[in-house]
Amino acid sequence: MPEHCYNSLVVEGKPEDLTSFDQAFKGYETVWPDTFPEDQRKKVQEEIHRDEPEYLLEALFPIPPEVLEKGYSVDSGMTRKEKEEALGDHEKWWDGYSWLLSHWGTSRDIIDFDFADLSSLNEGSIEYVFATAWTPPDVWLLTVSKKFPQLLFKLHSVLNGQLLFECKAGEVLQDRTTN
Repeated sequence: MPEHCYNSLVVEGKPEDLTSFDQAFKGYETVWPDTFPEDQRKKVQEEIHRDEPEYLLEALFPIPPEVLEKGYSVDSGMTRKEKEEALGDHEKWWDGYSWLLSHWGTSRDIIDFDFADLSSLNEGSIEYVFATAWTPPDVWLLTVSKKFPQLLFKLHSVLNGQLLFECKAGEVLQDRTTN
């Protein structure tokens, strides 16, 4: 079981842009092909689509089909040192786990969504509180900020210390860790 990294994501901008972002942040979880036999996977996917859409990193930054085809965890034939050197390089992923780390900054989608506070939407902000596995989704947020350049994103994360990460239009405005 992964250690939870607790995140508070505050998004600021015009109410209509925040509403568009909020709607785009919702989707349906993808079932990795290597987690269930094909006949069970289809059933699980159908059950997921019966529920309401939920807040997911994947909704805003989808996992490409070629990554899903590889599977979440496969033997790469690489040494541990080679894997460590490859992580973080967008081009050197070998399975879903490595793709997620290098493209989202965390190895899984949201594992515990606490709430979305839309009460300040008309004043220009929304707050989302959720947990991810081991690390914050800062790499994901940088990519997402390019899709919504009119919005300001502030990510506060707590694991072993605190991380404050701010970005807008694909540019890092602040990246600070305190222990």
